[in-house]
Amino acid sequence: MSAADVTASHLSIVNSPLGIGDAPGGSGTVSDVIITGNALGLQRGVLIANSAGPYTFDRMQLRDLDDDGFVIAATGARATISNSSIVDTVGNAVRISGSAARADVVGSRIAGTGGTAVAATGVGSLATLTSSTIADTFGNAVVASGTGAGAAINSSRIDDSNGAAAVASGFQSVILAN
Repeated sequence: MSAADVTASHLSIVNSPLGIGDAPGGSGTVSDVIITGNALGLQRGVLIANSAGPYTFDRMQLRDLDDDGFVIAATGARATISNSSIVDTVGNAVRISGSAARADVVGSRIAGTGGTAVAATGVGSLATLTSSTIADTFGNAVVASGTGAGAAINSSRIDDSNGAAAVASGFQSVILAN
């Protein structure tokens, strides 16, 4: 998304190293997009690394990716992921690595993740998980590992995580469950 207020919908992206990326000054809305990998190379679904947005992702389907599903890496970036599914990713399903970045995961399903399902790794980053399900995760389900990072779990379900359901390991990091 290389400009402000970009809208993209009804796309199918197959076997691309990066499904959707951003550019400085970008923001936008993405809906009804399927991003599929072939589990043979480093394939990432979405990378927000250059702009704070905001970004809205609705009815996304990400599957069979050998890297992360969503990465929110830009400082201060804001993203909402709603009504979506992220299935069979080797990396993390959602990683918020930008300082003071935020991602809200609402009404979505994350399953078969090799890494962490939802990770707030950036300084002061925040992940919220609302009315969503995490299932069959090989790593931890929800992690706040950045300094001052946080995660909020609201009316959500975590099933069959091989790691911990929730981990706050960063200095002054916190996880709230409601």
